[in-house]
Amino acid sequence: MQKECCTTSQKNHTPLIDNGSGFTCPMHPEVISAKADACPICGMSLEPINISLEDRPDTEYTSMLKRLWVAGIVSSPLMLIAMLGSMVNIQYIESALAQMLLATITIFLCGSPIIKRGIDSIKSMNLNMFSLIIIGVLASYIYSIFAMAYIGNGADLYFESGAIIITLVLFGQVIELKARSATSSAIKELLKLSPNFGNVVIGDKEKKVLISKLKVGDILRVKPGETIPLDGIIIEGESHIDESMLTGESMPVAKTATDFVIGGTMNLDGSFLLRVTKVQSETILSEIVNIVMLAQRSKAPIQKIADKVSAYFVPSVIITSMVTAAAWYFLTTSNQIEHALMNSIAVLIIACPCAIGLATPMSIMVATGIAARSGVLIKNSQALEMLGKIDVLAIDKTGTLTKGNPSVVSIITINGFSKERLLQIAASIEISSEHQIAHGIIREAERLNISMLKTTKFKNHKGRGVESIIDKRTVLLGNDRFMSDNSVDISQFALDVEAIQKSGKTVIYVAFNGLLAGVISVGDQLKDDVAELISAINQLNIEVVMLTGDNENTAKYIAKKIGIKKYKSDLTPDEKQDYIKSLKASGKVVAMAGDGVNDAPSLVEADVGIAMGNGTQVAIESADITLLKGDISAIIRAFKISKNTVVNIKQNLFLAFLYNTLAIPIAAGVLYPSFGLLLSPIIASAAMSLSSVSVILNALRLKP
Repeated sequence: MQKECCTTSQKNHTPLIDNGSGFTCPMHPEVISAKADACPICGMSLEPINISLEDRPDTEYTSMLKRLWVAGIVSSPLMLIAMLGSMVNIQYIESALAQMLLATITIFLCGSPIIKRGIDSIKSMNLNMFSLIIIGVLASYIYSIFAMAYIGNGADLYFESGAIIITLVLFGQVIELKARSATSSAIKELLKLSPNFGNVVIGDKEKKVLISKLKVGDILRVKPGETIPLDGIIIEGESHIDESMLTGESMPVAKTATDFVIGGTMNLDGSFLLRVTKVQSETILSEIVNIVMLAQRSKAPIQKIADKVSAYFVPSVIITSMVTAAAWYFLTTSNQIEHALMNSIAVLIIACPCAIGLATPMSIMVATGIAARSGVLIKNSQALEMLGKIDVLAIDKTGTLTKGNPSVVSIITINGFSKERLLQIAASIEISSEHQIAHGIIREAERLNISMLKTTKFKNHKGRGVESIIDKRTVLLGNDRFMSDNSVDISQFALDVEAIQKSGKTVIYVAFNGLLAGVISVGDQLKDDVAELISAINQLNIEVVMLTGDNENTAKYIAKKIGIKKYKSDLTPDEKQDYIKSLKASGKVVAMAGDGVNDAPSLVEADVGIAMGNGTQVAIESADITLLKGDISAIIRAFKISKNTVVNIKQNLFLAFLYNTLAIPIAAGVLYPSFGLLLSPIIASAAMSLSSVSVILNALRLKP
């Protein structure tokens, strides 16, 4: 049972849109808390798991901002007293007491969240940036009290250093919280697509109802210029729908009765009645938002670098600080205590590893949001990172390279069967199939008003065909391998079939009770500009391989027409999967794009599975990336987003590591012998805050 405090979990947390419950850490997504606490690992402020459009104040940001204002007001006179006390003839004890009072207010009142996080980190031994801060701040504060009490008049005090460090850390927290909130903008844009109300039609009346109250089966009227409230089927009327905000498709899509429409898309020029098919929490828009939220909080493989460094970094910094203090105390001849204290504190403050921890999650959060707005739904950050590394794109034919709306082109019969009878038998069996070709055969039967026959014992032979029983006789539909496996002689159609296949059509044999009854040829149009797309992918140094269950002749025709140099034909789903395995075994990084049930094993096997958004649910659930419109040109957009994200992460890590590599030696005083240059803890604190902000701002530079 999960406690109220922060806990860690390896399981995915599935958010509920606009629920607003639960908090997590952007650097450690396994941390889940019921309260808006600090992360027990890194100390960062937790943020809501679920993003809402409700106009609620960010309590963490508001609190930090108030503390910053008070700290700034209180620490300003502290600085003046520390710098000018002796010049304006203030007694030492009065100056010391005033500094102690103002420093106490700034450090322990305004900086109480910082102090608490630091103490908690030391108690739990999850050493982090706040551990370093409080060690430095408390060291300067405690030493100053000791000097004031035991050394007395003239002793150097460092109350202002601790106070200003806390003030600057608060400033950094305010800037960081503000910048982090920008990473949720993509989610909020998606949420804004959904309207608040729908026009429910009851009889001859209409009533505005909150979409959260709408049910499956409700009838809604959608007027020109309105946003479609929920997913549903048009039952009356027609219009053009702008789906660009969800699918990246720039051209409006014509919709009429029986067509499915997506909630959150824009109705342009017509009015229609819509029957609701999904409630708010189940719509495509809701699924997209949930998946993007989960992707933003998943860890990319490159994050392992930062995790490994952070595990050893803080203890190393503490040791470095101690060595610095000892070196200044024992190896110098003047102001040993002052130099030892200030330089060791500067090392602690400037080395805070927050920038290293933020480098990856900030880029992932921005990139997944950008991808969602451009019609590419990325389910996890590993897929986002791996896509930019692929060597081979294996791609299915039907529904991926083609439009997925095959139609019957010709029917050839034998053994006394009429074309109508053959089509009736085939369509009656294909009703139970999910394959795109089956849908084409069924549509042709419906167009000719052919009634369906009763079938029993339907069985699907993956990648080969289907069988069923009609009038107590076995009917087989499938390819030549399926016929051969069942000892059906198809030789009499050899020449006709070869000619059909060489024109790019798919051939379906129909056998009735062991005898060949005829052949149905089915054709499907290639997607627009698919040849240009294949050329563009090749220019990215990615090898494209077409995998299909179609015959060699059909596969060769399609491959040649669109410029694919390598293809594999006559493949079953298992053989597709085995081919993906062989590519990976040879050292290739492989992406697989497909849309059907038969593609699911290959999508899972590939390093990155890419499903068409208009494909089957099984394919979409099996894939790492979904192209919402089913437009394969989005593969290039996804590839570029992946490349840009990895570059952005590397830039962030470089900035963070470079900062610490240069800053720690400078803070320790390596430049002092040659240049007389020392870095005060105050400057170190400002630099530490700015390093984290620079990483966040660099992540926000990401573009589609």
